[in-house]
Amino acid sequence: MLIARDRPNLAGYIRISDNLVRAIEAALLGESSQESLKKAQERLELIRENHIFTHLPY
Repeated sequence: MLIARDRPNLAGYIRISDNLVRAIEAALLGESSQESLKKAQERLELIRENHIFTHLPY
């Protein structure tokens, strides 16, 4: 497949991705978009504090 790509090889990527999915779901389920983004930002800051973002070796 010419368009398919792997997910980034980045420490913490799965947690970041899950966090953004939760924010989008919350907004779709009726929470204000500002509130869901605020919560997502708070969770992203916690993730950033607990991970060193470097590319992992293959």
